[in-house]
Amino acid sequence: MSLFKKFAAPSDVKLEEVKDSVGGGFPALDTDIYKGKVKMAFLDVWGSGANYVALTLVLENGKEYSENITITNKKGDTFYEKNGKNYPLPGFVTIDDLCLVTLGVGLSEMDKHTEEKQVAVYDRDAGKEIPKVKQVLTGLLGKDVAVAIQKSIETKMDKDGDGKYTIPTADTRETNSIEKIFEPESMMTTVEARAEKTEGEFHEVWLEKNQGKTRDKTHKGDATGGKPVSSKSATSAPQAGGAAGARKPLFGNKG
Repeated sequence: MSLFKKFAAPSDVKLEEVKDSVGGGFPALDTDIYKGKVKMAFLDVWGSGANYVALTLVLENGKEYSENITITNKKGDTFYEKNGKNYPLPGFVTIDDLCLVTLGVGLSEMDKHTEEKQVAVYDRDAGKEIPKVKQVLTGLLGKDVAVAIQKSIETKMDKDGDGKYTIPTADTRETNSIEKIFEPESMMTTVEARAEKTEGEFHEVWLEKNQGKTRDKTHKGDATGGKPVSSKSATSAPQAGGAAGARKPLFGNKG
């Protein structure tokens, strides 16, 4: 069975179209659009069973940026249902778009661009990186990309009785998240490419609204109340690019 075909939405599931939307490291990077190269990208699984891609970029300023980007829920679905409509998970779209702008294929078509390799993975219990064998998206390594990175301030969480980090504390931390992927030469998004535009425009709109701003995602309730905090995404719900079947490469097949 194909490793990545499982990330394609079932043929009987209609997904809503992607829209470019300006949604509402140590130390955290300032909110901006950065260009860089993919240093590492490998597939892994959270304790819940949800899949994620551990992504590391080397930015033009020499800094490394790492983020674990969730691409499925614990059932393995790359989409969620809201008000009777199906929307792809934002994290899935981020990685799918990354594959499209660098290789010209979607995430569900990445089997031939992937190898099993040993990588250093941070182990929270051990408190250090430990060598483990993972599925590395080797086709992405060394590829150029432009990313919109949002800086946020969040509430630090404590473990509950089940060992999950759901209890808000009085402390905060600054975090980063990739909000959008751009083809680095044209600065187009996949949405703009699907619309057959000749040059990118959305990146300027995103910068005008977000550049240099920090998003407040802190918990507004009692810090010691022990109430689980919702993990709603700050980005709009985009459409999965990995639907089954052949697709015309948006930026040409770069593989």
